[in-house]
Amino acid sequence: MRATAISLAATFALVSALTASAATQPNVHGVLVRPVASVGCYPDEPCDPPAFGALLVFTRGGRVVTSVRVGAGGQFALHLAPGLYAVRAAPALLVGAVTPATFRVPRAGAVSLRLQAGRGATAPPVPSAPAGA
Repeated sequence: MRATAISLAATFALVSALTASAATQPNVHGVLVRPVASVGCYPDEPCDPPAFGALLVFTRGGRVVTSVRVGAGGQFALHLAPGLYAVRAAPALLVGAVTPATFRVPRAGAVSLRLQAGRGATAPPVPSAPAGA
């Protein structure tokens, strides 16, 4: 009886750990850049400086789901449930509007975003292949 209880507890702990690990793997990652007003820099070129320190706020159905601080290189990564999301930067006065402002998280795989703060547009996000495909 005691061995069965220990076995069940160990199995439960293992399943919980695996589920928690899978749930925390980032499935949304990308970079936030600011446009450059100087001559010779074009949108989507390496001279777009990162918008580090900004806070990205992710909403779904009008409700805030989570927020993430952008790293020194403008990179960010997080895990979101599948669905359609809106993203904005906070405070908007320092960063401006973010484009694209909406994106879809696929049921399988991940999405890679290149968000641009302020003026200008960027290509829509491109879903990556599901893991193991």
